[in-house]
Amino acid sequence: MTAASAASPLRVAVVGDAGVGKTSLITSLIANRFQEHKVVAVVPPVPLPREVSPDDVATLVVDTDSRLAATAAVDAELRVADAVVLVFDVSNNDSFGRITSHWLPRIRRVRATASGAVASDGDDSDDDAARRRRRVPVVLVGNKVDKHIHVRTDSELAGVFAPITSKFAEVQCCAETSAKTNTNVRECFQFAHKAVLYPLDALVDVDSSDRSLRPPLRRALARIFRMCDEDCDGVLDDNELRAFQRHVFRLNLSQNKIDGVKREVGKCVGGVAHDALTVVGFTHLHQLFVRKGRADTVWSVMRRFGYTDSLRLSPSYLCPPYAPLTAATIAKLTSAPRVVVSSATASAAA
Repeated sequence: MTAASAASPLRVAVVGDAGVGKTSLITSLIANRFQEHKVVAVVPPVPLPREVSPDDVATLVVDTDSRLAATAAVDAELRVADAVVLVFDVSNNDSFGRITSHWLPRIRRVRATASGAVASDGDDSDDDAARRRRRVPVVLVGNKVDKHIHVRTDSELAGVFAPITSKFAEVQCCAETSAKTNTNVRECFQFAHKAVLYPLDALVDVDSSDRSLRPPLRRALARIFRMCDEDCDGVLDDNELRAFQRHVFRLNLSQNKIDGVKREVGKCVGGVAHDALTVVGFTHLHQLFVRKGRADTVWSVMRRFGYTDSLRLSPSYLCPPYAPLTAATIAKLTSAPRVVVSSATASAAA
């Protein structure tokens, strides 16, 4: 069952040290403004607003208590969470340090215990599929950015968080927010929502340095390429690329966009031949989507062509349900004029 089709709401757990602004982030998300006077230390679970989750998948945001007495309750929530928003205070170095010294190892340990295994802080010895089953996507959020004199660029942020993301593959996204100024509040919860609906570790090997595409995805892309290659000439020309775009995204692709795609893919050796995309280029295009944080684009392609979250063709795609003829259709077919051929005509034809 895909995340998008789950019957029960998705759960996004918000965790972190005391005073980092977990509850303020949630209240700012719901009220769209900062609450100067906090009434409660922990808010009850709240549904993610529709404008933040346009996929129409019900999602609950679950606040947690940072007090020592609530340790068991926080761990219980971590066991069932579909995604975790891990918050720290950008103005507090100790808060930042506890991301790797406490919180991320704790999340790993709790998730591994929930799966009936014990995880170490380093590499796991289980097989790939088991490791992915217990890994929960984590969005790392540096809150209180309004206290920063210098606003860091994306490249600076990448440099700061690189040591963390290289060691903890479950950290799929990092962001800086401010509940007080409502900066990037919605975005950080959107990142968590998308991390569940469009699982990255099913597409790429998140433990590898280059995050290469997994073999099942490569096989799926090769199959889709052959299906879209209508004239069976081994490449996708402009018309076939337009047809692919319309089929998946219901959008028309302009010639300028097509030319831009071919220029970008052309940087890959063997990606373009005879001014058209090869299977190598088609695969490389989806690798680029992943590198640019657009796993949702790749999943849109996969699901349009019948693939589940495990990148296997769904039974409903392979064997579509039989739709019986309606009474109106039967009446139309039976009322059609019949052609009567006489024996003489039949003998003449013979």
